[in-house]
Amino acid sequence: MGWCGEDLVDLVGDVSLEAADGLAVSFPRSTDTRPEVASATGKDVAVPSPHPAEFRRRAVELARERAKPIAEVAEDLCISESCLRSWMAQADIDERGGQTRLTSDEKKGALAAEERQASTGA
Repeated sequence: MGWCGEDLVDLVGDVSLEAADGLAVSFPRSTDTRPEVASATGKDVAVPSPHPAEFRRRAVELARERAKPIAEVAEDLCISESCLRSWMAQADIDERGGQTRLTSDEKKGALAAEERQASTGA
């Protein structure tokens, strides 16, 4: 596998990935402080989303390559194994649909409907 392990997280918190396919992707940590991020945590403070969608997508791709155990991929990316497994499960649902869990688009739609309902005072 062609990951550049020492370059995954530099001192300022940027994350870089390089896979065997030669694609390299680099992401700064997100500074997303939208209110819906805070409301999702149930707290009154804005909580930044730590990993961009493209980072999550690439992390899932790397885990699915099975060149390394999932735990090792997660460690290389400085995320927990359970976080990576959760992303993988959500990616499976998004790709194939789910009978008991919502896809990401369905979750966004439900959140928007809740916000509309809350703003109308219903």
